[in-house]
Amino acid sequence: MNFSMSIIQSFWRVSQLAALWVVFIFCAPAQAQYITSQTASPSNFSGSGQTITFTVAINTHNSAVTAVSVSNSVGPMLSCSPTSTGLNSTITCTGTYITTAGDTTVTAAGTITLTTGSSVTLNYHVSAADPTPNTPSFSSGSAPTTAAEGSSVTLALVTPSGMTPSLASNTSSVCTASGLTLNMVGVGTCNAVATGPASSPFYTEGTLNISISVTDTESPVITPPGAQSASTDTGVNTAMLDVTSLGSVTDNSGTTPAITYAIGGTPLAGAYAFPIGVTTVTMDASDGAGNAAVQQSFTVTVTDGEVPVITAPGPQSASTDAGANTATLDVTSLGSVTDNSGTTPAITYAISGTPLSGAYAFPLGVTTVTMDASDGAGNAAVQQSFTVTVTDGEVPVITAPGPQSASTDAGANTATLDVTSLGSVTDNSGTTPAITYAISGTPLSGAYAFPLGVTTVTMDASDGAGNAAVQQSFTVTVTDGEVPVITAPGPQSASTDAGANTATLDVT
Repeated sequence: MNFSMSIIQSFWRVSQLAALWVVFIFCAPAQAQYITSQTASPSNFSGSGQTITFTVAINTHNSAVTAVSVSNSVGPMLSCSPTSTGLNSTITCTGTYITTAGDTTVTAAGTITLTTGSSVTLNYHVSAADPTPNTPSFSSGSAPTTAAEGSSVTLALVTPSGMTPSLASNTSSVCTASGLTLNMVGVGTCNAVATGPASSPFYTEGTLNISISVTDTESPVITPPGAQSASTDTGVNTAMLDVTSLGSVTDNSGTTPAITYAIGGTPLAGAYAFPIGVTTVTMDASDGAGNAAVQQSFTVTVTDGEVPVITAPGPQSASTDAGANTATLDVTSLGSVTDNSGTTPAITYAISGTPLSGAYAFPLGVTTVTMDASDGAGNAAVQQSFTVTVTDGEVPVITAPGPQSASTDAGANTATLDVTSLGSVTDNSGTTPAITYAISGTPLSGAYAFPLGVTTVTMDASDGAGNAAVQQSFTVTVTDGEVPVITAPGPQSASTDAGANTATLDVT
């Protein structure tokens, strides 16, 4: 009776294709021996120089064995013990093999023959162990978890095989790899992978994921605008400007930080009323990592381009001062001036270009006074003017001569006199008015034949302004200082009146 037995065993690891299988085929007649166990230790080998021990246990069953012989075609020679034994005994055959470089499998093939005539055919293969991943690790502890932008980190990596791993970046915008060095070129998370090569059948490719947080140490860069200039707004001493969009800022983070514009430390939120003069605006910015830019600044120069506005007074009038032909007036406080600068400029009052410094003796007539003003920026107002009219309100003063007397002219009953130069008149105008001499309203133009007795001569005068003097008068008394001359008639003759001895005559 022939008995066959076949045993196949396979050993598998998840990530590899290596396998171990053993097949023993034992064919014998009735009461044949059979293999009760077989092992290969280790069941997988993992490199050259490793000893593999093969063991086969055979049960004699119902036969006694006096000798055992082993013939090998491949692999190690098995040695069996014992070589003779009784019924139902176990014979153990062992052999060893030391792996060499390049081995991927080890095969034990041969025949074990018992004196009973039974034989066991051996075909035994041991494969290389499922390769251990050649995963890099850090030889000096944990990997760095943070690095500064712009820095370089050289990694101390080792592999089980002793081979140098390769390094690659998965985030080239944050870091790049050169050899075993990571160069931090951006900000964020540097994700890289170190790969251990498949160095032999016993090591497959293994990877180590590396994550490093790259911090931003580079400050933003502010570019300020050029100097700004503006004129004041109409009617005010400021220029309303919004400068919060001027200039720019860049940052390596790829995000544009906000710029804080400030004047004297006070932030600007929008339009600002810049005063006349030069104002410095500062610019500050910080990125998300808290890196502050170097402060920059620019100037805003506001100039006053608006002229002052003069309001002239209305026409002025005055009468001459007593006894003078002028009116002394101080007009330097008349009128007004306004300016957007907020400061009231001084007004220059002038007559024919000559400035007035206070009271001025205005002459009779109309005098024009000009008004000029300039603000602190040199803006000249439109010249304004007003008139001062001085009128003569003072009457002339006549001084009459004393009473005049005269005798009649020879042979006449009148005295011819010229009284038109007598007396005098004065006037504040500085001009001597003419005196009108008159008798009973009839002006005298020169010599006049004054009759005997008393004649009143009146004196009148008016100045150029029409002011009439108080009328004055004087008397001219003409007396007769000449004796009469009698001329007698010739002798007279008459006859007596009838019946009378007289002649009635009127000789008067």
